[in-house]
Amino acid sequence: MTALFKKKNEEDKIIKKIRVGFTTSGYNHVKEQAAARLLDVSEFIRRAVEGRRADVRYETNVIIEVGKLIRAVNLLRKDLFEMGLIDDEAKWAEVRNEAIKAMLRIEK
Repeated sequence: MTALFKKKNEEDKIIKKIRVGFTTSGYNHVKEQAAARLLDVSEFIRRAVEGRRADVRYETNVIIEVGKLIRAVNLLRKDLFEMGLIDDEAKWAEVRNEAIKAMLRIEK
């Protein structure tokens, strides 16, 4: 039976860990920069220290923002539905589906 994962070479294994201190605003900035690059904070910092590129793709930021928009629309729909101000779920489904389609078009 073959293994599911390949073992890393000894030189590729992370064997040393360090602690880095940040102010709250500094940490939030690093966290946002890492998220924009679809990296976790430690990988973002590692790449920065090693001088490796961690480019932001414009499309990635747009997709993240459209995702936030879709979540906001869903929350708005929920609130309006609970208040009895809307009753046509199909219309809101159309809005959500169009936003998702837009996000998928950007992703390609």
